[in-house]
Amino acid sequence: MEKYGKEAAKQTSIAESIYANYQAVEDVLNVLSNARDKGYSWDQIKSILKAAKDSVPAAKSILSIDQATGTVVLDLMGMKTSIDVSKTVPQNAQLYYEKSKKLAKKQEGAIRSIEQTKLAMQKKEKPVAKKGTVRIKKHWYDKFRWFTSSDGFLVIGGRDADTNEEIFTKYMEKRDIVLHTQSPGAPLTVIKTGGKDVPPQTLEEAARFVVSYSSIWKSGQFSADCYWVNSTQVSKTPESGEYVKKGSFIIRGERNYLRDVPVGVAVGIEMGAETRVIGGPLSAVNGRGKHIIELMPGKFNQNDIAKKIYRIYVETIGDASFVKQAASPDKIAMVLPPGESDIKV
Repeated sequence: MEKYGKEAAKQTSIAESIYANYQAVEDVLNVLSNARDKGYSWDQIKSILKAAKDSVPAAKSILSIDQATGTVVLDLMGMKTSIDVSKTVPQNAQLYYEKSKKLAKKQEGAIRSIEQTKLAMQKKEKPVAKKGTVRIKKHWYDKFRWFTSSDGFLVIGGRDADTNEEIFTKYMEKRDIVLHTQSPGAPLTVIKTGGKDVPPQTLEEAARFVVSYSSIWKSGQFSADCYWVNSTQVSKTPESGEYVKKGSFIIRGERNYLRDVPVGVAVGIEMGAETRVIGGPLSAVNGRGKHIIELMPGKFNQNDIAKKIYRIYVETIGDASFVKQAASPDKIAMVLPPGESDIKV
């Protein structure tokens, strides 16, 4: 079981290193693609790459080329990484994520067995403490997607066109920060600043939030660009000849771009003054929740993932009644990103 876990983690690390060196990998692929389009042989391509090491710094990372498989081995942050020259950077990263998922699946049964054994041993050592009454409070932002940042800022996002409109008309205030993805299909996301300056950590978490809860996740991508603006730059008033559909907005003025923001959602249970399922960027959920489970784009729909998380909570917490009240599958589903997901091992 341990070797599956280590190898799965290694494959995930390689995929992440590909994204971390996105431009360098893309430069190498472009050189190879141009050479192949011109009909050069692999021997000629090797010569081209050798010459390109002066003009294309990324070419220095090339360790070897396997013409039989059409792959190039790169040194990415000390890791030997085989890249398929016929595929794009995201497609190559996805290959390693898929390898990781297959290994994780083999490990899943063994992990469940171990967790059940641990739980049985804990029950023998001491009675399971009652979790007490589940404290549920209602908040005005419950209807939206939301999370509390590591710095204590509330961040809200629309679930659909109607809630996007409601955030714009009722809850967006001066000095709030608004985020959106470069591509369509993202929630109108607002950092409620309360007139305070927003720390970099909160901005980074909000960026990951808007990317993860958008069509980017649904399409299976692992990173995307987004931008932030001041709330005063967001408008529903079109110029002559423009049309703004429901749930959409016009951004005027300069946009502050954040490039290659990785997707990533974590789910946990807040068990303090109130008890509730929370979801959002890992760094934010880690500071406020317990029993944290990380997700990544995958192959299971929202209902299936919600049920898997619910079963894990029942097994690890050991109080089915408490979990049913605090973190039922339908409550878990409310904090999940759109589209299909996998549990990150």
